[in-house]
Amino acid sequence: MSIPLQRFGFQLVGKRLVQLVADPALDDNVNRWRFWQCRPTLDHLLALCADVGDEAVPQLIIRRWIPDGMHAVLDLEFLKTS
Repeated sequence: MSIPLQRFGFQLVGKRLVQLVADPALDDNVNRWRFWQCRPTLDHLLALCADVGDEAVPQLIIRRWIPDGMHAVLDLEFLKTS
């Protein structure tokens, strides 16, 4: 991470929405960032962040890789998104 932790944070809105909050001195467009959180297994929590600029929200495909080289697409419910 290139930004000191004390210069940004996250605001949780309701149960499922997360928004980036950044120090105005950073002069960053916080709306260009998208965040997702899901729980692929009971033992794991996955958090993703992407700089999407002015583009539409990307489609996420999450796969579980199996040791034999195969993979399975996981249909996960996102706990939090932006």
